[in-house]
Amino acid sequence: GLIDNRKSAVLPTANTLDEERGESIIVADGTNASRSDGLLHIVYLTFESVDRLNDWMSSSRRRRLIKALKPLLAEPDVVQIQKSRMLPDAFTDLLVRQGDCVPTLQPKKWKVFWLTLLGLFFTQMWIGAVLPHYFDIWKLDGAHQRLQGFVSVAISTFLNSYVMTPLLLLLFDNWIRRKENEIYTREPWRTLSDGITNIWIKALMSIAMYGGFVIAWILNN
Repeated sequence: GLIDNRKSAVLPTANTLDEERGESIIVADGTNASRSDGLLHIVYLTFESVDRLNDWMSSSRRRRLIKALKPLLAEPDVVQIQKSRMLPDAFTDLLVRQGDCVPTLQPKKWKVFWLTLLGLFFTQMWIGAVLPHYFDIWKLDGAHQRLQGFVSVAISTFLNSYVMTPLLLLLFDNWIRRKENEIYTREPWRTLSDGITNIWIKALMSIAMYGGFVIAWILNN
């Protein structure tokens, strides 16, 4: 039932919470760390289902491991269970290699932009060079422009989703994976890495884009 087991971070005590001095840091999983003698270890376990998780939490093996580990801990261990993840959007999450577990931190958006741009660029190069020949074979060279556009977009989407994106992820997997310490709080790096978070700015940009489409359609008709 266990599909992923990794040690995500080892933080020195100087970087963790010191209640006496009022200093703190947010660790990779979003929880506050506590200061102790030694190091703070963060371990992520990913299970196939909630049932598998329950089996592990109540297993005798886990109890034996915790019992053996307890004398080595300066403070009691903390278990945090997360059933679902907060997704920044519906697109960034697609850039994960097939068969891999979804990472805790999403890829930086500017890297997603460049990888998507490369995929679309090479796909459109192929479409522009090859598709007119097939339009002639399929008797679509004289078809309505919108039908040709639909076929072109359908083939482009298929090639980009099933060919180019997996290929680029295979080549640039290590580059696009976000490291645990790559968390930005200053602008414009935060927006470039995590995207626009303000809902009103998103709404304004959507209205401007689709409103422009509607105005252009009205003027052309």
